[in-house]
Amino acid sequence: MATQHILKSDIEIVELIAQNNPQGWQYLYDKYALMMYVAILWVVDEGPPAEEILIMLFFQLKADKSLLETKKSLCQSLLYHTCVTSLKITQNKEIIAKREDAYQELFAMSA
Repeated sequence: MATQHILKSDIEIVELIAQNNPQGWQYLYDKYALMMYVAILWVVDEGPPAEEILIMLFFQLKADKSLLETKKSLCQSLLYHTCVTSLKITQNKEIIAKREDAYQELFAMSA
């Protein structure tokens, strides 16, 4: 039988992460990984590099602890971090971005 995760609030997720509880990262992944993956695909035209970027993003988030200090909503913070990091990674790896203006368009809509 598959284990079902009870969806946690963003506050609960951040608190678990702050306590170094691995379950916090699982809840974060369950709740936001699909949104992050779609945002990456908006920037990168290929699936495998998008999967690599998603993995890198989670390692980066864990290392820099920026989620613990955000003043924005968790969703907005993750989306911003995902788009900015995806663009930087694609430029560094010389992957052709599907839309170089993806970041500007995305945040022009939310402004």
